[in-house]
Amino acid sequence: MDQYKLGAKFCRESHKSGEVSIFVRDTLQCTNINLDEFCKEQDIEACAVKINLLSLTVCIICIYRSPTGNFLHTLDSILNFLHNNTIEIIICCDFNINYLNDNDKKSKLDNLLLSYNLYSTVNFPTRIHNNSVLAIDNIFIDKVKYENYSIHPLVNGLSDHDAQLITINNITMEKHINRTQSIRKFNEFSISQFAVNLSYENWDNVYRRGC
Repeated sequence: MDQYKLGAKFCRESHKSGEVSIFVRDTLQCTNINLDEFCKEQDIEACAVKINLLSLTVCIICIYRSPTGNFLHTLDSILNFLHNNTIEIIICCDFNINYLNDNDKKSKLDNLLLSYNLYSTVNFPTRIHNNSVLAIDNIFIDKVKYENYSIHPLVNGLSDHDAQLITINNITMEKHINRTQSIRKFNEFSISQFAVNLSYENWDNVYRRGC
């Protein structure tokens, strides 16, 4: 992925077809936060990075929860491990819990995340297949603190799940300005060429001034 680097990942070892990962713009400094101790294959799989911005420090967590996974206690442990007053948490997830209708799993998840001031932002389908229309992927942020945001689906053709693109408008990031700089190239050829060019110079004016 051009202009992006792998910031964090969790890969399955015992089962096939499973991984969560976070890619970060290569102009940003990020720190991997190891969450392997909390991960259980085909239950809850997670990774996280910490990114220091000008206005704040953000912790981004990527989580996959299996449809049969019982994960609320583990999720609470992860958030308790990461949460402090100097970090803003953003969760990007495939929780396999449909947010287009009210259900018991959604209520329990919301109650847990609200204790960390995290709110759902996705209110549109993220997976449409045959007669099934679901919103099982989500992004959770502190909407009280960062109410100026926008989110929309992004159909990328890579998965049966649509991506979600969120823009949080009141986070200040460092601007990187590209500058063009010209430098001399020093190598055997350029030095030899410089010597040849010097041999063609007329040094009479220099000699006369010296006299």
